[in-house]
Amino acid sequence: MVGPSVVPDEYEHHVPHALTGEEIADLIETYAVCAQRAVKAGFSAIELHAAHGYIGQQFLSPVMNKCTDRYGGSLENRVRFLLETAAAVRDAIHDEVPVGLRLTGPEPQGGLTLDDVVEAARRTVDAGMTYISISGGTYSGRLLGANRPYVAMAFLGSGGGEKDGEGAGHGCR
Repeated sequence: MVGPSVVPDEYEHHVPHALTGEEIADLIETYAVCAQRAVKAGFSAIELHAAHGYIGQQFLSPVMNKCTDRYGGSLENRVRFLLETAAAVRDAIHDEVPVGLRLTGPEPQGGLTLDDVVEAARRTVDAGMTYISISGGTYSGRLLGANRPYVAMAFLGSGGGEKDGEGAGHGCR
């Protein structure tokens, strides 16, 4: 298990190995190679995943990213992994297919704010993302201290399906 920092997930308490600069560069190159293979195999689009507790969200989240180097601290630094990955993928596939980004929504408990998400989306679109898909939740267990993984339900209607305070916009699994 790897991550930007040695921050255990709250669900199973796994402690990741903090990626080194060389390992981050290798991971970014791996994204580019995978995108090339997907295009060669006939895929009509590529989507980078930075939601649900996966590595892209981990770098972006101030809760999971405690780095003190160029990948941590400010939002500008925390979004760097996504921007470098997007650039590597774009360079590898030469605009042969659209490249989108699944981006996490605002996080509870001191995580990403709505302003953070909007700014990260803006920066990644400026870096060449064809579209942004916003999704909420994580499999790491950070649901207001419930220690259970959660991901937003896919069947909610416009506005999160909330009515009179019912349906908090997420489902526990």
